Amino acid sequence: MSAHSSTIQQICDELDIDWTYAPRRHPWLKAQVEVSFKQLNNHLLSQIPGHVLKKEIHSSDYDAAKHGIISLSQLYYCIHAWMAGYFVNRSHWMGGKSPRERWVEGTKLVPPPMFWALDQLDRICTVRRRCIVDHKGVYYKRIAYNSFELHRERHRFDDRFPSTIAIRPDDVSVAYVRLPDERWIKVMADDKSLAGLSLHQYMRMRAEANRAKEKFFDVAVKRKNLADQVRAAVRSEGKTKDQLRDLARVMGISSRLDALANPPLAPNPDTESMVEPTGNITSKNSKRPVRQLEIREIGSFN
Repeated sequence: MSAHSSTIQQICDELDIDWTYAPRRHPWLKAQVEVSFKQLNNHLLSQIPGHVLKKEIHSSDYDAAKHGIISLSQLYYCIHAWMAGYFVNRSHWMGGKSPRERWVEGTKLVPPPMFWALDQLDRICTVRRRCIVDHKGVYYKRIAYNSFELHRERHRFDDRFPSTIAIRPDDVSVAYVRLPDERWIKVMADDKSLAGLSLHQYMRMRAEANRAKEKFFDVAVKRKNLADQVRAAVRSEGKTKDQLRDLARVMGISSRLDALANPPLAPNPDTESMVEPTGNITSKNSKRPVRQLEIREIGSFN
């Protein structure tokens, strides 16, 4: 039911997306979604080791989980590259126009509104709640947000006024506050240790701190130490499989070792481009020959 919340409806309304309820186990009511899954399986994922074959093939003959060596970030990158470099230029199988051609024709009739900055899109895709702005700033889930700009604007309107706070679910250290004149300003969390934490991670760590009757900062330090141990174990490869599995379960990463043996390719925060190096994705541990995936002529994704 998280996909039917007021937050999802608000995001779809601001992005002009048709939001329709689709009940479970009724694929004929969302044919476009099912067809997109079929296209991904037939045109992209069938080229990647770990692809699930037909049901007629027994799992003992081909174990898809054993050969699945791609990380989640690499899968995201492959899907975006495939959509931008192949799918948009591919004509319909019945002779229709490609998605790029239909998009160009549609923009001539209705020019699409463009975002003036990525920060505007980040503000739209947020969780919004009512709040009160006072001399301490604004609070959400025990997190205090404030900024010099908010302090200055507060004196322009009133010392204390009701407002709306928008929290980024991928980074709780960043939020936006709506002023009485309908403008939004960015505010940062006073606790700098929250940088990079998602809302889900923060709530899990907050619940863990409440159960252990400890301070949130102490729990955050413990989690960071555990993460450092996992990274050190992966780099040194000196840990046994059982130790890696235990560390993974404690961190909540995965019970499978391939998630640790193949960590996701994180983009470099010092560079603006989020393009990851592409090349042949092959299985190093598998004795069986596997097909290779090669991505060519991929533009840069900002």
